Amino acid sequence: MANVERALRFIPAQTEHVAAMVRNETRSYAFPWTEGVFRDCIAGPQVCWVAVDDRDTVIGHAVFSVAVSEAHLLNICITRDQQGYGYGRAFLNFVLRELKRAGAEVLFLEVRPSNRVAAALYQSFGFREIGRRKDYYPAPLGREDATVLALQFEATDQQAADTLEPESARALGIVARQNRDPNEHPEQTPESDQTKRDHLGTL
Repeated sequence: MANVERALRFIPAQTEHVAAMVRNETRSYAFPWTEGVFRDCIAGPQVCWVAVDDRDTVIGHAVFSVAVSEAHLLNICITRDQQGYGYGRAFLNFVLRELKRAGAEVLFLEVRPSNRVAAALYQSFGFREIGRRKDYYPAPLGREDATVLALQFEATDQQAADTLEPESARALGIVARQNRDPNEHPEQTPESDQTKRDHLGTL
């Protein structure tokens, strides 16, 4: 994976990246995020990154948020024609490092039960299932449940934040940790179907 990571650069997403993000999203998913959602995330409290290859082409994006010591991976995508080369694993590894350095203690995400490739990837990183969200995702024939996964980070010193990428440090801040039950899912604000994403797809 080290060679794959060296082939990519991870940079903070800006408004000029939105067109590429929408293009990659639309190519990869049946129910993609819209341009407006990406613009809101970049302008809002979420942390947004893009993955750029050695030709300076944006091939992926990631959006996540942190509240106190709990993080939520909202979207991570590698464009379809670049899937299967390990870029998704490298990008997820980068995101996990950023969150750990930021002081996150647990990361939550949702994934479709039908997306076995993504589920296997998450399992390889140590995610475990903690619940289901009924009829969470839009689907061609109605709705599909979401499997809620959680990854508990190992405890790290607060000083690790000194190595955090500046964009994540500004957006996340370094906050006091609280003792929380790792099985407890953080309260989520109501989401539209546009922000309910099936992560990664076929990698």
